[in-house]
Amino acid sequence: MKAEISTESLPRLDVAWACTKNPNHDGFVNFDDFNLSHLPDPLRNEDYLKYIQHLGNRVVRLTVKKQDGCCIYGSGVVFKLGQLYLIATNDHVIGSEEDVRNCTVDFFFNRPDSPNTDVSYGESHLGGSDMHDRSFLTFSPVPKRIEEMNIFDNSEISPYVSAHHDDLTVTHSRGYVCKTRGKWLVMVSRRDINVDRLVSFEVTFMKENGSQACPATYLGICRREAKLLWLEITDVPDFVPMVGSWTAPWPKGGEFVPMVIAHPHGGPKQVTIGKTIAVEMEGFVGKIYHTARTCPGSSGGLVITVGGDASSYVGYTAGLAIHCEGDQADSFRGVPTKTGNISASILVSS
Repeated sequence: MKAEISTESLPRLDVAWACTKNPNHDGFVNFDDFNLSHLPDPLRNEDYLKYIQHLGNRVVRLTVKKQDGCCIYGSGVVFKLGQLYLIATNDHVIGSEEDVRNCTVDFFFNRPDSPNTDVSYGESHLGGSDMHDRSFLTFSPVPKRIEEMNIFDNSEISPYVSAHHDDLTVTHSRGYVCKTRGKWLVMVSRRDINVDRLVSFEVTFMKENGSQACPATYLGICRREAKLLWLEITDVPDFVPMVGSWTAPWPKGGEFVPMVIAHPHGGPKQVTIGKTIAVEMEGFVGKIYHTARTCPGSSGGLVITVGGDASSYVGYTAGLAIHCEGDQADSFRGVPTKTGNISASILVSS
């Protein structure tokens, strides 16, 4: 499959004449126009629609100016850690500190020349994984409308990680916890860690807005990547949820309909719906293969598992995913796609 970044920013999909993946862009619905009639019959529920709209408001357009002066366009999703707001996207969209410094973030970009769009700028690269194609960055300023949204606070599943070196230096960062194949793992950026001089790690979870420190037991590094380390831990505090609390209005468990909300062709926010082909573990991450239509610019967009969740596949409740790649396909693994699209998205938390 192909990474789906765009080298153009188009005001409407009907002028994306060079698009060979979805020439007519059938099935793409402008985010502001999306309503109950666009949901499958069993999911036409007002509470479901409001939840989808709330999540969709967290999707942003990312514009990254490269060294040659050209720009690439992708999508991202806003998350929250305590008082810190960050954006999750793909490593192929934002892959370095330089990319962050040259990144413009457009919020609520739902219409061409929309007067309601808020603009921020990349601030700091928190790390990423080229192997699992995800990346995290902070931005400034934080729009007031984002602050006023009731975004789930992921603080309790983002432990503080201290790396101790043999020269007695200690570096501090935030990690991201998940449970897979019966093991608790912490993903941490290796940017400030000297692996050759590393002695040990301390992993500490904070309960109730940082009022209580709860250490876990570090067992060792179970995987090394170019940009991050995977740490195995045990004795995880009881309050730590299994990658996010369940906040969706539909029942937990069961099959779901994948919905993509992104900025195809660097234009206004669009919604597409498909069907699930497979949900699998690849390394330490869960990946959804589905048929929702996507285009260049959709990379980093939000995927909502509408009407269910992926816990029966990957061992934890994951209500959201980040789109990472796609291609044209009439079938995938012998299953007809019907949309002519096959897409892959990485599961994350709420």
